[in-house]
Amino acid sequence: MRVDTKRRSRTSLGILLLILGLAGWLRLSGLNWDGGIGAHPDERYVVGVAEELHHSGRANPFAVAPDYA
Repeated sequence: MRVDTKRRSRTSLGILLLILGLAGWLRLSGLNWDGGIGAHPDERYVVGVAEELHHSGRANPFAVAPDYA
């Protein structure tokens, strides 16, 4: 029973070190995930939409909907 526990512990440690090594390699390998824009690929759409937003310069909700009151 004790030998099986040691084997399982070594296997778990080996798998953990393999995962950490792979994660470290991916992190430090120089991949350019952001494509030079400073955002994650999933955020590119949001950044594009935010750049297209235009505001009237007035932060008054009654300017948008006068009958709001």
